[in-house]
Amino acid sequence: MMSLRGNCAVLVSARLLSLLWLSWLSPTAAAPPRAEPAQASHLFDQQIRPLLEQCIQCHGPESQEANLRLDTAAGLQRGGDSGPVIQPGNLDASRLIQLVRGTKELTMPPGKPLPPPQIRALEHWVQRGAIWPASIPRLATRPPGGNHWAFQPISRPPLPALASQRAIRNPVDRFILRRLQRAQLTPSPAAARSTQLRRVTLDLIGLPPGRDAMRSFQRDPRPDAYAQRVDRLLASPHYGERWGRHWLDSARYADSGGNEGDPFRSMWAYREWVINAFNQDLSFDRFVTDQVAGDLATNATVEQRIATAFYRHTVGPGQLETAIERVNITGTVFLALTVACAQCHSHKFDPVSQREYYQLLDFFNQSDDPVLPLAGRVTRQARERFHRQVLQLENQLKERQRQLSRTLPDWITALTANELAELSTDVRETLAIPAVQRTAEQREKLLEAYGQTHPDYGILKRSLAAHQQHETSLDTVLVLNERPTRRTTHVLLRGDPQSPGPEVAAGVPRIFPALPESKKRTRRDLAEWLVSAEQPLTPRVAVNRVWQQFFGMGLVATENDFGVQGNPPSHPALLDWLASDFRDRGWQVKRLHRMLVTSATYRQSSHTRDDLTTTDPQNRLLARQRRLRLSAEAIRDQALAVSGLLSRDLGGPSVFPSQAAGVMQGRADKSTWIPDANASAYRRGLYIHFWRLTPHPFLKLFDGPDASEACTRRHRSNTPMQALALLNHDWFLQCGQELAGRILREADPNDRIGFAFEVCLGRAPSSTERQIVAELLAAELPDPVAAPPRVRREPSATKRPGNRQLAAWSAVTRTLLNLDEFITRE
Repeated sequence: MMSLRGNCAVLVSARLLSLLWLSWLSPTAAAPPRAEPAQASHLFDQQIRPLLEQCIQCHGPESQEANLRLDTAAGLQRGGDSGPVIQPGNLDASRLIQLVRGTKELTMPPGKPLPPPQIRALEHWVQRGAIWPASIPRLATRPPGGNHWAFQPISRPPLPALASQRAIRNPVDRFILRRLQRAQLTPSPAAARSTQLRRVTLDLIGLPPGRDAMRSFQRDPRPDAYAQRVDRLLASPHYGERWGRHWLDSARYADSGGNEGDPFRSMWAYREWVINAFNQDLSFDRFVTDQVAGDLATNATVEQRIATAFYRHTVGPGQLETAIERVNITGTVFLALTVACAQCHSHKFDPVSQREYYQLLDFFNQSDDPVLPLAGRVTRQARERFHRQVLQLENQLKERQRQLSRTLPDWITALTANELAELSTDVRETLAIPAVQRTAEQREKLLEAYGQTHPDYGILKRSLAAHQQHETSLDTVLVLNERPTRRTTHVLLRGDPQSPGPEVAAGVPRIFPALPESKKRTRRDLAEWLVSAEQPLTPRVAVNRVWQQFFGMGLVATENDFGVQGNPPSHPALLDWLASDFRDRGWQVKRLHRMLVTSATYRQSSHTRDDLTTTDPQNRLLARQRRLRLSAEAIRDQALAVSGLLSRDLGGPSVFPSQAAGVMQGRADKSTWIPDANASAYRRGLYIHFWRLTPHPFLKLFDGPDASEACTRRHRSNTPMQALALLNHDWFLQCGQELAGRILREADPNDRIGFAFEVCLGRAPSSTERQIVAELLAAELPDPVAAPPRVRREPSATKRPGNRQLAAWSAVTRTLLNLDEFITRE
C-alpha cells in the first residue's frame, strides 16, 4: 500500500499536471481569425480535434480541472487558472508546443509523448492561427475506438493543387494524381474510344452499346461526345435496371421466404420501385428514408409504403428473429458496421455495446408486417403465366387421384383395427356404409384419407393450394407498418430470448451524433438520423460502394466493414470530398455517377504495366483501370442483346426462362417452374424468379448472391464449370444460333467477320483474328454439324439462309460468346 506521504505527492503532482495542461491549451485573448480557409478547417477536424477530444474527460462539461474547458471554442479562448499558452502564429512563444516537444522540464502528455506526426500537426495548427471552425460548436468524449477515422465528422478537404493540369478532367483526378505523384507513378493513357464507350455502357445500363451506337460515337468529333453519351445512358430506362440490381443485392431481394418451405412471396413491386427510384434520380436521402420508414411519412403514398418492403426480405421464423435481421441489415447496408456482433455481448472491436444493439432493435420491434394490395398493376400476360402453373399442378393431382382410386378398395380391405382407430370419426362412419351406397362426396372423402397415407399426395395438395394463393397474391406486396401499441424491448442476456435483461428504449450508439429528444422515437427518427448532416458513415459508405462498382474495389476495400477491423481508405481525402460533395449537393446519385465516369481516372486504359506489378500489384493507387468479369445477369443479358433476342420490357412480376428439369425436384414442396414460351423468356436477368432454396443454376454458377444475407459486393470466381456453361448451356446455344442468323441477314457478305466482332466486342477484328475466323469457317462449311437438337426454334428461323451457312456461323458465334473479352468489362 502507498504511504500517506506518497498519496500527498501524487495529489501535488496531479495538481501540477492539471495546471500545466491549462498553460498549454489556453489561447490568447485575441479573437480568432474570421476567415476559415478550407485547409485550416480540414486540419482541425481531421488532426487537432481527435487530440483535444482526449482531454475532455478532465476538461469538458462534467469536469473542469484548473477551471479549463477544452470542448468548446469559447472555453479554449477563456483559458483557466494559468492564463493563455497558445500564441497563434508563434511556435516559440506557445508553451503547448514547447511541452509536447519536450523542450521544458516536463513532457506532455505524461508517460507517453505524442508521436512526431501529431506534434507536427499541432505546430502547423498553431502556426496557421489555431483556428477553431465555427461549424464545430462542441467536442464530445468518445468511447474506446471513437477516434477511428470512419467515426469522425465528414469535412470537405481542399482540392489538391497540381503543377500539371493535363490529366485532370474533374476534381476526382486531382486526388488520384496527387497520390500517384507521391508514389512516383504516372497514370495510364486513356483507353481506346471503343473501349471507353463499351465500358461506360456496361457500367451504367448493363448492356452492350450496339454496333450503330459504337460507329456513331467513333465518328463524332465533338470534344464533349463522350459526356453526351454518358448523359444519354443516365437517361436510359435501363439505367435503373442496372443500378437497381446492385441495390437488390444489398436488400436480399428474393421471390420466396427461404427456410425449409421456401414459400412464395409477391415482392416484384419493390423491385419495380427500386428501378423507378434510380431512373427518376430520387435523392439518396429520400431513397433511404422511404425504405426505412416510408409508412411514417406525412400522408404516405402507396409508393412510399412499397419502399418499406426493403425490410420484408427476412427469413426469420418469428417476430423477434425478424426484428434482429432488420437491425443487422440496417447496420450492414447503411453504416457498413458489423452490429450483429453486439447481439450477444458488446462488440469486441467497435464502440457498439449490447445495450445499444437492443436500443436499435426497439425501432423495429414496433412494426407489424401487413400485405399491401396493389390493384390493377399486374399484366394479363403475368397472370396467365401463373395460371399455367396452377393448371399443371391440377392435372398432376388429378392423375395421382386416378392412380389412387384404382387401389382404394385394396387399402380399405387391408385396414387393421389400429389403423381404423387412427382415422377420423367421419371417415370411419363412411367406411361403415356399403360401397355401392356411398355418394360421390363420400367416395372423395375416402380417397382423400387414402391419399394422406402417401407423402407425395400431400405435397401435391399443399403445392396446389400455395400456387393458387400465389396467383391471387400477385396484386400485393409485403410492407411494414408501425404498431398502434408499443412492445417492450429488453436486452437479451447472451442473446437468449429466454433471458431478458433490462428494458431499453429506442436509441443509437453514443459514438454517433445523438437523436433529437423525443418521448416516442420511431423508425422515422432512425431514418432521418441515418441521413442527417452529422452522420459520418452513410455518405462515406454510399460513395464507396458506387466507387467499387466503377473501379472494381472501393476506396475502402472492406466495403461491408467500416469499423476498427476494416481497412483504412486508400485515399482518405478523396473519400471525404466525395462524401461531403454527395451530401451537400442534394444526395444526387446520377450526378455522382456522371462525375466518376467522366473522370480521366475512370477512362484510362486497364492494361497491366511492369512498373505496377511490384509497386502497386492490387492497383489501389489506380494508375490504371481494372478489368472486371460481368455479373451473371449481365453475361446473359449481353448474349441476348447481341443475338437480338433480348426483350427490353421493364417492370412487372418475375419471369421463368428455361432451366434444367431436375432443379425443382429437391424441394420440400412441389413448386413448379414452367418456362415462359414467349418474349418473357428473354427478359433481363434481374427479372428471373428467385427461389431462395433453388435459385436458377446459371445465376449461382456465376457468383450471384443467395439472398440469405446482404450482398454488398459480389465475388468473382473462375471455374471450368463456367466455361462449360458458356459453351453448352441452352441459352448460349440459342443465342449463338440466333446471332449467326442475324449476321447472315444483316451483314455485308464481304465483311461478316467484322460485323460479328463489332456486335459482340464493340471493335474491329485484328488481321490475325480475321484469319483465325476465316479458317474456322472454312473448316465448318464442307461438313457442317447440325444445329444442336436442344436449341428451340428461334423466332426468326424462317428468315435464315441455308442450314450449311447457319451451322458454320453458329460455330463462329459460339466461339465469340465464349471469349474472355465478351464476358469482361475492360
